[in-house]
Amino acid sequence: MDPSRQNEQASRLRNFIRYFGLAENGVRFGQATDWASAWDSAGAPAGTPGMIELSANEFMARPTLREFLPPNAPHGDIFLFGAQTCPPDPGQGSFGRDTARSCEIQFSNDRHWGTLQGLSTQWDLCLKPFQLPAFVSPKGWHPLLTIDGTPWFLERKSDFGTVFLWNGPELPDIGQPLKRGHLVERERLLTHLVTVLPFFVFFRNAFGARIWQAPVNFANLIIDDPPVREQYGYFSPARHLEALKDQPHATTVAFIPWNWGRSTAGAAAIFRSNQARLSLCVHGCDHTGREFASPDQVALAAKCRLALQRVEQLRLLTGVPCVPVMVFPQGQFSRAAVAAVQETGFLAAVDSTRLPVDLHDNEISISDLLHPAVTIYGGFPLFRRRYPHDFSISALDLFLGRPALFVEHHGYFEDDHASCRQFISALNQLPGRIVWAPLDQIVRRSCMQRELSPGCYEVLFYSRDFMLENSSDETRTYLLKKYEPRIGLIETVLANGTPTDYAFGDGWLRLSLQLPAHASVTVQVRERVPASQPLITPGSLPYRAAVWVRRTLCDLRDNQPWLFHLNQMIRGQRGRKYTE
Repeated sequence: MDPSRQNEQASRLRNFIRYFGLAENGVRFGQATDWASAWDSAGAPAGTPGMIELSANEFMARPTLREFLPPNAPHGDIFLFGAQTCPPDPGQGSFGRDTARSCEIQFSNDRHWGTLQGLSTQWDLCLKPFQLPAFVSPKGWHPLLTIDGTPWFLERKSDFGTVFLWNGPELPDIGQPLKRGHLVERERLLTHLVTVLPFFVFFRNAFGARIWQAPVNFANLIIDDPPVREQYGYFSPARHLEALKDQPHATTVAFIPWNWGRSTAGAAAIFRSNQARLSLCVHGCDHTGREFASPDQVALAAKCRLALQRVEQLRLLTGVPCVPVMVFPQGQFSRAAVAAVQETGFLAAVDSTRLPVDLHDNEISISDLLHPAVTIYGGFPLFRRRYPHDFSISALDLFLGRPALFVEHHGYFEDDHASCRQFISALNQLPGRIVWAPLDQIVRRSCMQRELSPGCYEVLFYSRDFMLENSSDETRTYLLKKYEPRIGLIETVLANGTPTDYAFGDGWLRLSLQLPAHASVTVQVRERVPASQPLITPGSLPYRAAVWVRRTLCDLRDNQPWLFHLNQMIRGQRGRKYTE
């Protein structure tokens, strides 16, 4: 085989190994032109898992003198790929660049798949039609993932390990930076995610708790815009709680700080007495057009401080807290906006794309998007939310370790919560336990962890206010780390309010803690506070007048059904589809 191709495939494997937190020699890579060399590549001391790229030549496609898997072949778990009888057209480029088409997806009823177990769905993917290699027969092979009726990912078990066969032509490059245009094409992004699924199954099967994975499946429904009132359009806090009382759920209202003085006592009482199921987070400041898409960090930081001041006034007035998690209005934000929310003490931001409006090509990769939060912008975490139109996409999020966060507006409840109940019920019936929690709790508890040795775990966390829980029956040692490139601004790190030792290197903050069984600890990373801060002002009189007009018209629109439906028709928002 071409040495340059071998080097490229080995490099792509190393990207997976780094993503899962393994040593570079943890997985062997080999290439084989016939079955004899394939199993020579597979044999290794202690059954080290391996990946083998098979040739698509005629001899390998039609073995005649030996069984495909010799009963005494010494191997650990093996991942085979590349043995297509019809190699991809070189003019088509790599695997994810083909024309999008609707594909019928069927996940097998195996525990490999976690929340995806047994799911059948229809996804638009950029995949070429394919066929099984000739050496694959029904005997001994078990399909794990089928696309349009043809097995795409299979396994075969023996006493020496499991052999996985992926019907793809080449390893996906999860470390390759992507162009902005590809990042906003939902079919291509979903194709990238589907393509990495076989590798998640292989690594989890081969290494178990030794690779990075999320310890908890979190979920939350976010409702944009409503003030703290008994009724806003089709949304009523009391009716919402009543309609979902028989379902595990948690809802966070993305509250526009401009509305802080327009609350009612009755609605405030509902929020105060149901904080585990109904909470508030920050949604912009004035919620004007492209409010956080500005490149002016100073002005955006002032808006953030004003937003925090307003929600504190809300708390003092009503007793209802509004947590410092920013939901960017209209799904638009700039790099300066990320820096501004980080500077002013927000825990995290939530957005429908995790892509700033001034993002350039080749700045973000698939491996960045696979994490629960994107942290490439100064270490500040950006979480992804999506519309609740296809619960199988949310099952995919949970399988990858990302929280299932949904966004809707008051119009979603026009059918008296029928759609909402159906979606949440379907999600709650997925295999595995889903933990519904307020948005700030999800931000504070989201992490990835892996076992280094018995009783010792490494934890990757995202928020500067992080809660670690030891849910086991044993005392554990935890080695915590967080991507923190702005270490010069860190003043101290606290564990349950007490300063603790930490180290820093290569952009990572690290500390070590020991937790007894069923105990928890809160880790807080504190930045130096500037000696002086600009005066917080709500803006000029003309600006404030314009904001008042906008907010008043929005309230009028949302609280008059005929105006609301007219606006929906004009903007073409009915029938919105999922976007990755």
